[in-house]
Amino acid sequence: GIKKMQAWGSPATSVFTINPHDDPTHTQSDTIIFEPKKNLLSFQNNATITNDDNVFQGHLITYNTLSKVISYPSDQTKRGTMVIEPYQKLQTKED
Repeated sequence: GIKKMQAWGSPATSVFTINPHDDPTHTQSDTIIFEPKKNLLSFQNNATITNDDNVFQGHLITYNTLSKVISYPSDQTKRGTMVIEPYQKLQTKED
């Protein structure tokens, strides 16, 4: 099987759907690495992940395809940022 897939670009981009009925997740970074046996997508250098109005940015962002968890380590010189829009419940009118 495939051990590792890499994409490079200015930026490299990808689009995927986490759940079948969800809006797509858009990514971009200088390098994208997919390691299927580790269930891991890595976005390196100038990385951005956007889903709906939620935005994650950092020098390294990882996405675990099994647990569906986004994480990004930070250090003293390179910080990650996150903007999460508030969840709004849909209201229905009763007749």
